[in-house]
Amino acid sequence: MQAKGAPLIFRLFWGITSPLILGGSVWTLLHSLRLEINTRELRILNRVGPFYSWQEIFEPRHITGFIHDSNTQAGNKFYYRVRAETIFGKTKTLVDGITESVTAETLARRLDEWRKQND
Repeated sequence: MQAKGAPLIFRLFWGITSPLILGGSVWTLLHSLRLEINTRELRILNRVGPFYSWQEIFEPRHITGFIHDSNTQAGNKFYYRVRAETIFGKTKTLVDGITESVTAETLARRLDEWRKQND
């Protein structure tokens, strides 16, 4: 852009957005989310690369409900996610990238049954 004499606004815009795009791509490549459920707890394991990870543990009494919604659209294809609403006022994404709304709805319903059964 410098060699071609691009206007200053384009150089500023590209200088700000290109690192954000690159950072988002690296995050997507390195980040993984794992969900473990047993009768006593729901555990969310987040991992970024091979060296950094953290986990969040919720008991059934900590969760007020599960919701599903559409969060992304690519062309005419929608992607859905399932989230947990907690008594702490937070909403945690459990699964995303689901391609069928019926699958997301069924998963949210089954997780809610798990919560009610173990509460």
